[in-house]
Amino acid sequence: MVRKLIPPLTGRRKINTREIPYTPVAAEYNEVLEELNRHFNSISVYADDNVALLDFSNALTYKVSLQSNTLFSAMGARENDTMMIQISQGATYTAAFPSEFHFVDGSAPTITATTGAIDLVSAYYNGTNYLCSIIQDVKVTT
Repeated sequence: MVRKLIPPLTGRRKINTREIPYTPVAAEYNEVLEELNRHFNSISVYADDNVALLDFSNALTYKVSLQSNTLFSAMGARENDTMMIQISQGATYTAAFPSEFHFVDGSAPTITATTGAIDLVSAYYNGTNYLCSIIQDVKVTT
């Protein structure tokens, strides 16, 4: 995947073997800023309506607080994206993942059912499916 770099503020560009002065347009900078925001934004989702929509076109890192049994739904990922989802347990709720989420052993994991537990799901999007792994019941070390 080719990532665009920030274009130079000024310079010269060759067009039909003629060099002309060039200043990039605002749209080029906006595109770069949107891509940077996707990588550095972290969105918190309070999952109390049974659905947690993860729109990976807005951010690649999500913090989800389960407040009910929750169905995850994903959209907006681009091929070769990697993402992280932190799931915080509110009580003893369950979480279900969409069919395009493929986990290591071939079946979706059972989220840790202890109040306050934290599970981390990492995923790689190959253009069709999310290839996932999970670290469960992360604890603070003392």
